[in-house]
Amino acid sequence: MPSISYQMPKRLSGSTAEACQIHLRAIVKAINDVHPKRMFLKLDAEPFNHEKQVLIATGKNALEMALSCNEKSKTGFQKAFILQVDGYFDEPSLKLMPPHWIFRKTSHPLPDKNTIDASEEILNYLQSIPKDTIVHFCISGGTSSSFAVPEVGLDLNTYQQIIFDAINSGFDIHELNYLRALIDRTKGGKTAEMIPDNPIYTWVVSDVIDDNPAYVGSGPTVAGMARHYKVEDWLQQKIQSLNLNIRFEYLLELFTMAQETKENLSVSIVSTRADFARALQQRLDSSGFSNEIVSLDLAGDIKECATDIMQTIAEKARSATDELRHTLIWMGEPTIKLDSEATKGKGGRISALAVLMAEHLRNHPHILFLGLATDGKDGRSPDPAYVVSSETWQHLRPLGGPFAILKKGNSGKALSSLGYGIPLSNTQINLLDLYLAIFT
Repeated sequence: MPSISYQMPKRLSGSTAEACQIHLRAIVKAINDVHPKRMFLKLDAEPFNHEKQVLIATGKNALEMALSCNEKSKTGFQKAFILQVDGYFDEPSLKLMPPHWIFRKTSHPLPDKNTIDASEEILNYLQSIPKDTIVHFCISGGTSSSFAVPEVGLDLNTYQQIIFDAINSGFDIHELNYLRALIDRTKGGKTAEMIPDNPIYTWVVSDVIDDNPAYVGSGPTVAGMARHYKVEDWLQQKIQSLNLNIRFEYLLELFTMAQETKENLSVSIVSTRADFARALQQRLDSSGFSNEIVSLDLAGDIKECATDIMQTIAEKARSATDELRHTLIWMGEPTIKLDSEATKGKGGRISALAVLMAEHLRNHPHILFLGLATDGKDGRSPDPAYVVSSETWQHLRPLGGPFAILKKGNSGKALSSLGYGIPLSNTQINLLDLYLAIFT
Protein backbone atom coordinates (compact mmCIF):
# COMPACT_ATOMS: atom_id res chain seq x y z
CA MET A 1 0.00 0.00 0.00
CA PRO A 2 1.22 3.56 -0.59
CA SER A 3 2.71 5.45 2.31
CA ILE A 4 0.83 8.72 1.92
CA SER A 5 2.07 11.76 3.80
CA TYR A 6 0.55 15.23 4.07
CA GLN A 7 1.20 18.54 5.79
CA MET A 8 -1.39 20.49 7.70
CA PRO A 9 -2.40 23.91 6.34
CA LYS A 10 -0.58 26.69 8.15
CA ARG A 11 -3.61 28.93 8.67
CA LEU A 12 -5.73 26.66 10.84
CA SER A 13 -5.51 26.37 14.61
CA GLY A 14 -7.50 25.06 17.54
CA SER A 15 -10.69 23.11 16.83
CA THR A 16 -10.60 23.80 13.08
CA ALA A 17 -7.07 22.37 12.82
CA GLU A 18 -8.18 19.33 14.82
CA ALA A 19 -11.16 18.74 12.54
CA CYS A 20 -9.01 19.10 9.43
CA GLN A 21 -6.45 16.67 10.82
CA ILE A 22 -9.12 14.05 11.57
CA HIS A 23 -10.48 14.28 8.04
CA LEU A 24 -7.08 14.13 6.35
CA ARG A 25 -6.24 11.00 8.33
CA ALA A 26 -9.57 9.45 7.33
CA ILE A 27 -9.00 10.33 3.66
CA VAL A 28 -5.52 8.76 3.62
CA LYS A 29 -6.85 5.57 5.22
CA ALA A 30 -9.77 5.43 2.77
CA ILE A 31 -7.36 5.79 -0.18
CA ASN A 32 -5.45 2.80 1.13
CA ASP A 33 -8.73 0.89 1.48
CA VAL A 34 -9.35 1.15 -2.29
CA HIS A 35 -5.75 0.89 -3.51
CA PRO A 36 -5.45 -1.34 -6.62
CA LYS A 37 -3.42 -3.95 -4.74
CA ARG A 38 -6.22 -4.41 -2.21
CA MET A 39 -9.00 -4.33 -4.82
CA PHE A 40 -7.30 -6.81 -7.18
CA LEU A 41 -7.03 -9.32 -4.33
CA LYS A 42 -10.83 -9.56 -4.41
CA LEU A 43 -10.94 -10.58 -8.08
CA ASP A 44 -11.13 -14.09 -9.49
CA ALA A 45 -7.61 -15.32 -10.28
CA GLU A 46 -8.60 -17.44 -13.29
CA PRO A 47 -8.29 -14.69 -15.96
CA PHE A 48 -4.68 -14.05 -14.87
CA ASN A 49 -3.40 -17.63 -15.07
CA HIS A 50 -3.25 -18.39 -18.79
CA GLU A 51 -0.13 -19.77 -20.41
CA LYS A 52 0.07 -17.04 -23.05
CA GLN A 53 -0.83 -13.55 -21.84
CA VAL A 54 0.45 -10.01 -22.17
CA LEU A 55 -0.30 -6.85 -20.22
CA ILE A 56 -0.82 -3.22 -21.23
CA ALA A 57 -1.18 -0.77 -18.32
CA THR A 58 -1.80 2.92 -18.90
CA GLY A 59 -2.53 6.10 -16.95
CA LYS A 60 -1.81 7.55 -13.53
CA ASN A 61 -2.19 4.18 -11.79
CA ALA A 62 -0.54 2.10 -14.52
CA LEU A 63 2.41 0.78 -12.51
CA GLU A 64 0.42 -0.10 -9.39
CA MET A 65 -2.31 -1.82 -11.40
CA ALA A 66 0.29 -3.82 -13.37
CA LEU A 67 2.09 -4.93 -10.22
CA SER A 68 -1.25 -5.91 -8.69
CA CYS A 69 -2.06 -8.04 -11.76
CA ASN A 70 1.33 -9.69 -11.54
CA GLU A 71 0.76 -10.64 -7.91
CA LYS A 72 -2.60 -12.10 -8.87
CA SER A 73 -1.10 -14.27 -11.62
CA LYS A 74 0.75 -17.56 -11.07
CA THR A 75 2.03 -17.70 -14.65
CA GLY A 76 3.09 -14.08 -15.12
CA PHE A 77 3.06 -12.20 -18.42
CA GLN A 78 5.13 -12.92 -21.48
CA LYS A 79 5.40 -9.20 -22.07
CA ALA A 80 4.15 -6.08 -20.33
CA PHE A 81 4.07 -2.42 -21.38
CA ILE A 82 3.63 0.18 -18.64
CA LEU A 83 2.72 3.68 -19.86
CA GLN A 84 2.89 5.56 -16.56
CA VAL A 85 2.02 9.25 -16.30
CA ASP A 86 5.13 10.93 -14.94
CA GLY A 87 4.88 12.37 -11.43
CA TYR A 88 2.14 9.99 -10.24
CA PHE A 89 4.19 7.00 -9.05
CA ASP A 90 6.81 6.12 -6.46
CA GLU A 91 10.28 5.19 -7.72
CA PRO A 92 10.68 2.19 -5.33
CA SER A 93 7.81 0.46 -7.14
CA LEU A 94 9.99 0.26 -10.26
CA LYS A 95 12.24 -2.25 -8.49
CA LEU A 96 9.29 -4.64 -8.16
CA MET A 97 8.87 -4.97 -11.95
CA PRO A 98 10.10 -8.13 -13.71
CA PRO A 99 13.16 -7.29 -15.86
CA HIS A 100 11.44 -8.01 -19.20
CA TRP A 101 8.67 -5.44 -18.60
CA ILE A 102 8.84 -2.26 -20.68
CA PHE A 103 8.31 0.94 -18.68
CA ARG A 104 7.70 4.33 -20.30
CA LYS A 105 7.05 7.66 -18.60
CA THR A 106 4.29 9.61 -20.33
CA SER A 107 3.00 13.17 -20.19
CA HIS A 108 -0.22 14.75 -18.92
CA PRO A 109 -2.60 16.40 -19.79
CA LEU A 110 -1.20 16.53 -23.35
CA PRO A 111 0.73 13.65 -24.93
CA ASP A 112 4.27 14.44 -26.05
CA LYS A 113 6.39 12.77 -28.74
CA ASN A 114 7.75 10.16 -26.33
CA THR A 115 4.19 9.20 -25.41
CA ILE A 116 3.17 8.90 -29.06
CA ASP A 117 6.23 6.78 -29.85
CA ALA A 118 5.56 4.43 -26.92
CA SER A 119 1.89 4.12 -27.90
CA GLU A 120 2.75 3.31 -31.52
CA GLU A 121 5.17 0.65 -30.24
CA ILE A 122 2.27 -1.00 -28.41
CA LEU A 123 -0.09 -0.85 -31.41
CA ASN A 124 2.56 -2.43 -33.63
CA TYR A 125 3.24 -5.15 -31.07
CA LEU A 126 -0.44 -6.02 -30.62
CA GLN A 127 -0.90 -6.59 -34.33
CA SER A 128 1.91 -9.16 -34.30
CA ILE A 129 0.81 -11.42 -31.42
CA PRO A 130 -0.71 -14.89 -31.96
CA LYS A 131 -4.50 -15.18 -31.78
CA ASP A 132 -4.38 -17.47 -28.75
CA THR A 133 -2.57 -14.83 -26.64
CA ILE A 134 -4.74 -13.18 -24.01
CA VAL A 135 -4.36 -9.41 -23.70
CA HIS A 136 -4.95 -7.63 -20.38
CA PHE A 137 -5.52 -3.87 -20.37
CA CYS A 138 -5.26 -1.92 -17.10
CA ILE A 139 -6.95 1.44 -17.65
CA SER A 140 -6.92 4.34 -15.20
CA GLY A 141 -7.39 8.09 -15.32
CA GLY A 142 -4.70 9.77 -17.38
CA THR A 143 -4.84 7.07 -20.06
CA SER A 144 -6.25 9.62 -22.50
CA SER A 145 -2.92 11.43 -22.54
CA SER A 146 -0.56 8.50 -21.82
CA PHE A 147 -1.84 6.20 -24.59
CA ALA A 148 -2.33 8.31 -27.68
CA VAL A 149 -1.68 8.24 -31.44
CA PRO A 150 -3.18 10.98 -33.64
CA GLU A 151 -5.36 9.82 -36.50
CA VAL A 152 -3.76 9.82 -39.95
CA GLY A 153 -3.85 13.39 -41.23
CA LEU A 154 -3.12 15.04 -37.86
CA ASP A 155 0.41 15.91 -36.82
CA LEU A 156 1.38 16.05 -33.14
CA ASN A 157 1.31 19.85 -32.86
CA THR A 158 -2.17 20.10 -34.35
CA TYR A 159 -3.41 17.21 -32.22
CA GLN A 160 -2.06 18.89 -29.07
CA GLN A 161 -3.62 22.23 -30.02
CA ILE A 162 -7.06 20.68 -30.52
CA ILE A 163 -6.93 18.90 -27.15
CA PHE A 164 -5.59 22.00 -25.37
CA ASP A 165 -8.36 24.19 -26.75
CA ALA A 166 -10.98 21.57 -25.88
CA ILE A 167 -9.76 21.24 -22.27
CA ASN A 168 -10.09 25.00 -21.81
CA SER A 169 -13.44 25.28 -23.57
CA GLY A 170 -15.48 23.96 -20.64
CA PHE A 171 -16.23 20.49 -22.06
CA ASP A 172 -17.07 17.90 -19.40
CA ILE A 173 -15.15 14.60 -19.30
CA HIS A 174 -17.65 12.76 -21.52
CA GLU A 175 -17.53 15.45 -24.19
CA LEU A 176 -13.76 15.79 -23.99
CA ASN A 177 -13.13 12.05 -24.27
CA TYR A 178 -15.56 11.76 -27.18
CA LEU A 179 -13.51 14.39 -28.97
CA ARG A 180 -10.36 12.42 -28.23
CA ALA A 181 -11.95 9.25 -29.56
CA LEU A 182 -12.67 10.99 -32.86
CA ILE A 183 -9.12 12.20 -33.48
CA ASP A 184 -7.05 9.36 -31.95
CA ARG A 185 -6.22 5.85 -33.24
CA THR A 186 -6.13 4.29 -29.74
CA LYS A 187 -9.47 5.48 -28.35
CA GLY A 188 -13.18 4.76 -28.56
CA GLY A 189 -12.65 0.99 -28.86
CA LYS A 190 -10.22 1.35 -31.76
CA THR A 191 -7.38 -0.50 -29.99
CA ALA A 192 -9.57 -3.58 -29.57
CA GLU A 193 -10.46 -3.36 -33.27
CA MET A 194 -6.82 -4.16 -34.06
CA ILE A 195 -6.94 -7.53 -32.25
CA PRO A 196 -10.44 -8.88 -32.98
CA ASP A 197 -9.48 -12.54 -32.44
CA ASN A 198 -7.59 -12.25 -29.14
CA PRO A 199 -9.39 -12.61 -25.81
CA ILE A 200 -9.23 -9.20 -24.10
CA TYR A 201 -9.64 -8.48 -20.40
CA THR A 202 -9.98 -4.81 -19.48
CA TRP A 203 -9.52 -3.80 -15.83
CA VAL A 204 -10.66 -0.28 -14.96
CA VAL A 205 -10.11 2.15 -12.08
CA SER A 206 -12.89 4.63 -12.82
CA ASP A 207 -12.40 8.39 -12.69
CA VAL A 208 -15.63 9.30 -14.51
CA ILE A 209 -18.94 10.24 -12.95
CA ASP A 210 -21.12 7.41 -14.26
CA ASP A 211 -18.35 4.77 -14.20
CA ASN A 212 -18.99 4.02 -17.87
CA PRO A 213 -15.77 2.23 -18.92
CA ALA A 214 -16.19 3.55 -22.47
CA TYR A 215 -15.15 6.97 -21.15
CA VAL A 216 -12.40 6.00 -18.69
CA GLY A 217 -9.16 6.89 -20.45
CA SER A 218 -11.29 7.45 -23.58
CA GLY A 219 -12.02 3.70 -23.76
CA PRO A 220 -9.12 2.16 -25.74
CA THR A 221 -10.83 -1.24 -25.83
CA VAL A 222 -14.43 -0.44 -24.84
CA ALA A 223 -17.20 0.65 -27.19
CA GLY A 224 -20.28 2.48 -25.96
CA MET A 225 -19.59 6.19 -26.23
CA ALA A 226 -22.59 8.30 -27.16
CA ARG A 227 -22.31 10.91 -29.88
CA HIS A 228 -22.03 14.47 -28.58
CA TYR A 229 -23.25 16.79 -31.30
CA LYS A 230 -21.94 19.94 -29.61
CA VAL A 231 -18.46 18.40 -29.75
CA GLU A 232 -18.90 17.43 -33.39
CA ASP A 233 -19.87 21.00 -34.32
CA TRP A 234 -16.90 22.34 -32.36
CA LEU A 235 -14.49 19.92 -34.06
CA GLN A 236 -15.79 20.69 -37.54
CA GLN A 237 -15.25 24.40 -36.91
CA LYS A 238 -11.77 23.67 -35.57
CA ILE A 239 -10.87 21.62 -38.65
CA GLN A 240 -12.01 24.51 -40.83
CA SER A 241 -10.27 27.24 -38.81
CA LEU A 242 -6.97 25.33 -38.80
CA ASN A 243 -7.35 24.52 -42.51
CA LEU A 244 -6.62 20.84 -41.87
CA ASN A 245 -6.35 18.33 -44.66
CA ILE A 246 -8.73 15.86 -43.00
CA ARG A 247 -12.48 15.30 -43.29
CA PHE A 248 -14.71 15.19 -40.21
CA GLU A 249 -16.86 12.54 -41.91
CA TYR A 250 -13.80 10.29 -42.16
CA LEU A 251 -13.09 10.64 -38.44
CA LEU A 252 -16.71 9.95 -37.57
CA GLU A 253 -16.78 6.84 -39.77
CA LEU A 254 -13.68 5.38 -38.08
CA PHE A 255 -15.21 6.01 -34.64
CA THR A 256 -18.56 4.47 -35.66
CA MET A 257 -16.92 1.31 -36.98
CA ALA A 258 -15.16 0.80 -33.62
CA GLN A 259 -18.46 0.97 -31.72
CA GLU A 260 -19.57 -2.48 -32.83
CA THR A 261 -20.03 -5.04 -30.03
CA LYS A 262 -16.87 -7.05 -29.33
CA GLU A 263 -17.51 -10.66 -28.33
CA ASN A 264 -13.86 -11.18 -27.35
CA LEU A 265 -13.93 -8.49 -24.64
CA SER A 266 -14.49 -8.77 -20.89
CA VAL A 267 -14.65 -5.53 -18.86
CA SER A 268 -14.36 -5.26 -15.06
CA ILE A 269 -14.45 -2.08 -12.97
CA VAL A 270 -12.02 -2.63 -10.11
CA SER A 271 -12.52 0.58 -8.13
CA THR A 272 -14.89 3.56 -8.24
CA ARG A 273 -15.60 6.81 -6.44
CA ALA A 274 -18.48 5.04 -4.64
CA ASP A 275 -16.02 2.49 -3.20
CA PHE A 276 -13.85 5.33 -1.95
CA ALA A 277 -16.78 7.33 -0.54
CA ARG A 278 -18.04 4.32 1.42
CA ALA A 279 -14.56 3.69 2.79
CA LEU A 280 -14.31 7.35 3.81
CA GLN A 281 -17.69 7.21 5.56
CA GLN A 282 -16.57 4.25 7.63
CA ARG A 283 -13.34 6.00 8.59
CA LEU A 284 -15.19 9.18 9.59
CA ASP A 285 -17.74 7.21 11.61
CA SER A 286 -14.96 5.72 13.69
CA SER A 287 -13.42 9.21 14.10
CA GLY A 288 -16.54 10.67 15.70
CA PHE A 289 -17.96 12.58 12.73
CA SER A 290 -21.41 11.65 11.51
CA ASN A 291 -21.54 12.06 7.74
CA GLU A 292 -23.62 11.79 4.61
CA ILE A 293 -22.94 11.57 0.88
CA VAL A 294 -24.69 14.47 -0.83
CA SER A 295 -23.58 13.56 -4.34
CA LEU A 296 -21.05 11.43 -6.18
CA ASP A 297 -21.93 13.17 -9.44
CA LEU A 298 -20.92 16.79 -8.86
CA ALA A 299 -20.55 18.29 -12.32
CA GLY A 300 -21.19 21.43 -14.35
CA ASP A 301 -19.88 24.98 -14.20
CA ILE A 302 -17.77 25.51 -11.11
CA LYS A 303 -19.62 28.66 -10.03
CA GLU A 304 -22.94 26.84 -10.17
CA CYS A 305 -21.44 23.96 -8.20
CA ALA A 306 -20.31 26.38 -5.48
CA THR A 307 -23.82 27.83 -5.22
CA ASP A 308 -25.41 24.36 -5.01
CA ILE A 309 -22.94 23.24 -2.34
CA MET A 310 -23.60 26.35 -0.26
CA GLN A 311 -27.36 25.84 -0.45
CA THR A 312 -26.93 22.35 0.98
CA ILE A 313 -24.59 23.66 3.68
CA ALA A 314 -27.06 26.42 4.62
CA GLU A 315 -29.90 23.91 4.97
CA LYS A 316 -27.80 21.77 7.29
CA ALA A 317 -26.60 24.83 9.23
CA ARG A 318 -30.16 25.93 10.01
CA SER A 319 -30.74 22.76 12.00
CA ALA A 320 -27.23 22.44 13.42
CA THR A 321 -26.36 22.66 17.10
CA ASP A 322 -23.12 23.85 18.67
CA GLU A 323 -22.21 20.23 19.41
CA LEU A 324 -22.69 19.04 15.82
CA ARG A 325 -19.70 17.19 14.35
CA HIS A 326 -20.89 16.32 10.88
CA THR A 327 -19.46 16.04 7.35
CA LEU A 328 -21.15 16.47 3.99
CA ILE A 329 -19.44 14.61 1.13
CA TRP A 330 -19.35 15.36 -2.60
CA MET A 331 -17.30 13.76 -5.34
CA GLY A 332 -17.21 14.76 -8.98
CA GLU A 333 -15.52 16.91 -11.58
CA PRO A 334 -16.71 20.50 -12.04
CA THR A 335 -15.68 22.26 -15.22
CA ILE A 336 -13.92 25.58 -15.73
CA LYS A 337 -13.85 27.61 -18.90
CA LEU A 338 -10.50 29.40 -19.14
CA ASP A 339 -9.46 32.25 -21.38
CA SER A 340 -5.89 32.59 -22.64
CA GLU A 341 -4.76 34.56 -19.57
CA ALA A 342 -6.15 32.05 -17.08
CA THR A 343 -4.51 29.04 -18.77
CA LYS A 344 -1.13 30.42 -17.73
CA GLY A 345 -2.09 30.76 -14.06
CA LYS A 346 -1.41 28.51 -11.09
CA GLY A 347 -4.77 26.97 -10.34
CA GLY A 348 -7.10 24.01 -10.79
CA ARG A 349 -10.61 22.76 -10.08
CA ILE A 350 -9.99 22.12 -6.38
CA SER A 351 -8.49 25.52 -5.62
CA ALA A 352 -10.99 27.38 -7.81
CA LEU A 353 -13.97 25.86 -6.01
CA ALA A 354 -12.30 26.52 -2.65
CA VAL A 355 -11.84 30.20 -3.54
CA LEU A 356 -15.52 30.50 -4.44
CA MET A 357 -16.54 28.71 -1.23
CA ALA A 358 -14.43 31.12 0.82
CA GLU A 359 -16.82 33.91 -0.11
CA HIS A 360 -19.87 31.78 0.66
CA LEU A 361 -18.53 30.76 4.08
CA ARG A 362 -17.53 34.18 5.36
CA ASN A 363 -20.54 34.30 7.73
CA HIS A 364 -20.26 30.66 8.88
CA PRO A 365 -17.46 30.51 11.49
CA HIS A 366 -17.88 26.84 12.42
CA ILE A 367 -17.70 25.32 8.95
CA LEU A 368 -14.67 24.25 6.91
CA PHE A 369 -14.63 23.43 3.22
CA LEU A 370 -11.95 20.92 2.18
CA GLY A 371 -11.23 19.99 -1.43
CA LEU A 372 -8.73 17.29 -2.42
CA ALA A 373 -7.56 15.80 -5.72
CA THR A 374 -7.46 12.04 -5.19
CA ASP A 375 -4.64 11.70 -7.73
CA GLY A 376 -2.45 14.13 -5.78
CA LYS A 377 -2.45 17.03 -8.27
CA ASP A 378 -4.82 19.95 -8.81
CA GLY A 379 -4.10 21.22 -12.30
CA ARG A 380 -1.30 23.79 -12.12
CA SER A 381 -1.90 24.58 -8.42
CA PRO A 382 1.07 24.38 -6.03
CA ASP A 383 -0.86 21.94 -3.79
CA PRO A 384 -3.35 19.11 -4.45
CA ALA A 385 -5.70 19.99 -1.58
CA TYR A 386 -7.08 23.17 -0.01
CA VAL A 387 -9.16 24.07 3.02
CA VAL A 388 -10.99 27.37 3.58
CA SER A 389 -12.88 28.83 6.51
CA SER A 390 -14.88 31.94 7.36
CA GLU A 391 -11.60 33.87 7.73
CA THR A 392 -10.31 33.09 4.26
CA TRP A 393 -12.48 35.70 2.55
CA GLN A 394 -10.76 38.56 4.37
CA HIS A 395 -7.35 37.17 3.48
CA LEU A 396 -8.27 36.95 -0.21
CA ARG A 397 -9.60 40.51 -0.48
CA PRO A 398 -6.15 42.19 -0.72
CA LEU A 399 -5.44 39.91 -3.70
CA GLY A 400 -8.49 41.26 -5.51
CA GLY A 401 -11.15 38.86 -4.28
CA PRO A 402 -12.31 35.52 -5.71
CA PHE A 403 -13.38 36.61 -9.19
CA ALA A 404 -10.22 38.61 -9.88
CA ILE A 405 -8.14 35.65 -8.72
CA LEU A 406 -10.10 33.22 -10.89
CA LYS A 407 -9.87 35.51 -13.92
CA LYS A 408 -6.09 35.16 -13.80
CA GLY A 409 -6.32 31.41 -13.08
CA ASN A 410 -4.34 31.84 -9.85
CA SER A 411 -6.66 30.22 -7.31
CA GLY A 412 -4.03 27.71 -6.18
CA LYS A 413 -1.26 30.27 -6.03
CA ALA A 414 -3.42 32.60 -3.92
CA LEU A 415 -4.54 29.99 -1.39
CA SER A 416 -1.10 28.39 -1.07
CA SER A 417 0.55 31.76 -0.47
CA LEU A 418 -1.95 32.44 2.32
CA GLY A 419 -1.33 29.12 4.06
CA TYR A 420 -4.48 27.25 3.01
CA GLY A 421 -2.71 24.64 0.86
CA ILE A 422 -2.23 21.01 1.91
CA PRO A 423 0.85 19.29 0.44
CA LEU A 424 0.22 15.59 -0.28
CA SER A 425 2.50 12.81 -1.49
CA ASN A 426 1.67 10.38 -4.31
CA THR A 427 -1.62 8.59 -3.72
CA GLN A 428 -1.14 6.04 -6.52
CA ILE A 429 -4.85 6.11 -7.27
CA ASN A 430 -7.01 8.38 -9.40
CA LEU A 431 -10.74 8.60 -8.74
CA LEU A 432 -12.67 11.89 -8.78
CA ASP A 433 -12.23 15.14 -6.88
CA LEU A 434 -13.33 15.04 -3.24
CA TYR A 435 -15.11 17.92 -1.51
CA LEU A 436 -16.10 18.04 2.15
CA ALA A 437 -18.12 20.51 4.20
CA ILE A 438 -17.06 19.98 7.81
CA PHE A 439 -19.20 21.21 10.71
CA THR A 440 -16.74 21.57 13.58
